[in-house]
Amino acid sequence: MVSRPEPRSHSLATSHTSLAPCPKSEFAAALTPCLALVGGIGFKGDDRTEWLHAAYLALDGVPADLVKRGARAAMLKADHPSKIVPLIMEEIASELALRRRIHTSRPMIQRQPEPEPVQELTEEQRQEIAQIMADLSRKMGPKT
Repeated sequence: MVSRPEPRSHSLATSHTSLAPCPKSEFAAALTPCLALVGGIGFKGDDRTEWLHAAYLALDGVPADLVKRGARAAMLKADHPSKIVPLIMEEIASELALRRRIHTSRPMIQRQPEPEPVQELTEEQRQEIAQIMADLSRKMGPKT
């Protein structure tokens, strides 16, 4: 049997320097398995929905690829729902901070303003310059 590569989600196909927030559908898909592992028997229905909403607010603005990476780490370490978000943040904090610095830092090379367009000289200005050059030439005199 030939194995095929898994199709990549839209968010993973984008640059890994992106700061685009994780869509709710991808967020729920990434965190629901975590919650299923540690939620326990009494943690159902409305409790799970409320927890997912709170987690979404806590991780607001985190890109999808980082949410997914953090969720994978949390699945391995978390033993209670209250530990999932902190474990995700622990896993992704440095990468998220780096991306935010990149997006807010100034470019290394400052763009120079466009030069002003050169204006054509009027006939009067040309004659004035010619006169100045002639006077300068007379003052300098011939070289001996």
